[in-house]
Parts: sequence; C-alpha cells; structure tokens
Amino acid sequence: MCEYFSAILMRDGTVFTSDESSSHDDIIKANKLKDVKLQNRDFIRIEITPNEPIKLLSKKRSDWVFREDEESTLPSWYDEGMMSFREKCWTAWESSIQRLIHDKMDVPKLLELIEEVKSINYMDNHGEPLPDWHMFDNRDDVRYAVRDTVMDTVRDTVRDAVWNAVRDAVWGAAMDTVRDTVRDAVWNAVRDAVLNAVRDTVWDAVLDSRLYIFVNTLPNMKPEHIDYINRRMDVWKAGYGCHCDINGEFYCYKKVI
Repeated sequence: MCEYFSAILMRDGTVFTSDESSSHDDIIKANKLKDVKLQNRDFIRIEITPNEPIKLLSKKRSDWVFREDEESTLPSWYDEGMMSFREKCWTAWESSIQRLIHDKMDVPKLLELIEEVKSINYMDNHGEPLPDWHMFDNRDDVRYAVRDTVMDTVRDTVRDAVWNAVRDAVWGAAMDTVRDTVRDAVWNAVRDAVLNAVRDTVWDAVLDSRLYIFVNTLPNMKPEHIDYINRRMDVWKAGYGCHCDINGEFYCYKKVI
C-alpha cells in the first residue's frame, strides 16, 4: 500500500517523488523507469509514514517510520550505503512535508486549536446565550422547527460556502493523499475528544470544530468566513449545540434530549 510519503531511490542516490501522487507506480511511470529486475535492481521503493495520524503534521523524524519495500530482496548497493541513502530519502521527505503541508497552513496554530477544541465543556450550558441565537430546549425541538419552516437546501448555506472556500484554498494542486490525510488526522483528533465529552451530539460538534480549525489556520481565508465559523463555535464554547444556520442565523439547542 502506497502512502504519504512515497519515493523511488535510485542506485546513484537520486530520489524521485511526486506532489500529485503517492503511488510508486505513478512515480516510476512519470520518470520513465524500467521495473524489470528483482535481484540487484536499479531502484527501490521507499515509504515514510507517520506512526499515528496526527503526526503527519510533525517535522520530527522520530514521529515517522521509514520502510523499504521488499526488504528481503534489497540490492547489495543499498546495503553497502544504507545510511547515506536513507539520509537522501529523509531530506526529500523534509522538503515534501514542508512544501505540501507546513507552507500551506499554520501548523502550530492548528495543533493549538485542536487542544482548544478538546478542552471545551460541551453541552453544559455554562454560558449566556446571545440574543440572536434561535435557542430551543433540545435538539429534536430545533430539528422539527427547522424542518417545518425551511427546505433542506436552505440550511447551513453559509457553512457550506465556507467549506467550499476551504476545499478550494487548501492544497491547490497538491496530491489528494496529503489533503485527505491531513483532513482525516484533524477529524480523528477532534472526533475522539468530542465523542468522549458528549457522544450523542458528536457529529454536529466535530463538523463545526474541524471547520473552525481549518479556517483559522489556512492563509487567505475571507474575513467573513473566519467571523462566521468563530461565531458558530461560540455556541459550542458556551455549552450549547448548534444544529444549523439559516441565512447565517444559528439555530441552537440546550440539550440533546
């Protein structure tokens, strides 16, 4: 299985990588390499992967695992120069992770916001609801009220617009593997925290928290998008749930049931 980070290491020490794909086969094809020998072959496949999902954001080598494909058939030239060859691969990894992740977002702030989200006292109603929040006693009440008054296509239109902006702005031409893995790493970190805090409302909170983290750590986000998601997260931070927005106005609940 090819994961981020993947590379092809040549006999002469050249390291081939790709910003568009983590597939070894794609890298081989793009560089017109011939994959015809097993014994004493001219290149080997390398993978460097995080030892847990959130470590994808780490620049520490100790948070990543170095692997050579087909370890039992490694050519003698690799064994003889292993330390030097590995260092060349690590250098290519450092360049890739800087270019595709750390240059794309404020990683220290992202990690800080994950911790902030994990520390929220969900659904304890400790804050004072703002006057412009449409507040209901429980989640079913707000669901019924919204269902009876508007169509599904009207709900969360502002949040959907913010998500679209995030998708368009994040990685551009960077490969899907990096984008999806960063997204999933943040999702898992937030989901686990919220799941432990308040299981029944987890998906509402996770979706909003993940968007809050990305909007506040990606460059060139529109001020109105930042303001929107920050105000939406204020509902959760005050200990209430946010079911949806309608034309930017929040429909909230005090308890799940």
